[in-house]
Amino acid sequence: MENINNKNSNPISPNPQKTILKRAINGIVSGWNMPILPDKVAKFDRNIYVRIFKVFGALSTFYILSGLGLRSYPIYFYIGIALSLPYVIYRIVLVFFIIKQYISNLKNGKYLVRYTP
Repeated sequence: MENINNKNSNPISPNPQKTILKRAINGIVSGWNMPILPDKVAKFDRNIYVRIFKVFGALSTFYILSGLGLRSYPIYFYIGIALSLPYVIYRIVLVFFIIKQYISNLKNGKYLVRYTP
């Protein structure tokens, strides 16, 4: 005869929404803390010269894409293109490294979240 008062025999918890919410929050937090870039690329990205390059590149890209470059002197337009082209190439290469890191994390199983209380 089966023991009715045994709490371990009940496969369904009394409040399943709470456990689903806990699992979802645990998954979001563990995914949020996972690095997007490899360590060497992240270290290079934090360099002060790269940060200055990113600021000037982003401003010149905005200058070109907003149409302000076409209304100013042609020399400023060409300087804006000369600054924004390497920045756009840098961002494309960065996206390549992000996709590579994502695939590597998927293969290694780092996105598997195990809830261990």
